[in-house]
Amino acid sequence: MHDHDVRFPWSVAGELAGFALVWGAVLTIGLQFSVALGGRAGAPAGAWLLLLATIAFDLGMLAATAWCAVRRLGHAALGMRGCARRWYGAAVLLAPACMLLGASVRWPGVVSAHDGLGSGVLPPWQLAALIALAVVIGPTTEELVFRGVLQPLLHQRWGVVGVIASALAFMLVHGPALGGAGVVALGSAASWLRLRSGAVMPGLLMHALYNLGVLLVVLLPG
Repeated sequence: MHDHDVRFPWSVAGELAGFALVWGAVLTIGLQFSVALGGRAGAPAGAWLLLLATIAFDLGMLAATAWCAVRRLGHAALGMRGCARRWYGAAVLLAPACMLLGASVRWPGVVSAHDGLGSGVLPPWQLAALIALAVVIGPTTEELVFRGVLQPLLHQRWGVVGVIASALAFMLVHGPALGGAGVVALGSAASWLRLRSGAVMPGLLMHALYNLGVLLVVLLPG
């Protein structure tokens, strides 16, 4: 089964967008209450409350994707299938290439998503939560939502323009000044891998390796 064999209804994207808005609002309100009750606004504890809220949001989006998209369209339609090994090889090569581009091209106002994490030694549970989010939960959620659902939905209607639009949506979600050229390259490469391989796994592998590489650079001493 290929993407063009399945008609992706707009209702799937609408349901996911609605869930994201409601779930995000609930977590945002809960986070604000937690910080206010703790009286620790701007303290390091606030950053880790945000980390836990992000994990909860991504896990919720995974559950919503399974309910709204996988249940209705099937695993294969979302690209949850195997592909030729060369695409996994391409993913392994593209991950460090995106990192190098992000490190070499500095845009005004660009900040890192991990600024401040390298200061001090993280408690084991915080380190485990950070790695789980950056390497497993985050890439899985984003690839299924953006490359599994949004990209084929837009591609079947607008062709290559739809693929570009889905990549732009990925970049905008990460913020125009967050990550800079590295995120632009990552989103573009993941969209290309999804389009050419027909699967989300190569892009997911590249995304996970990219995030792992960034974490290692930030967290390791020296």
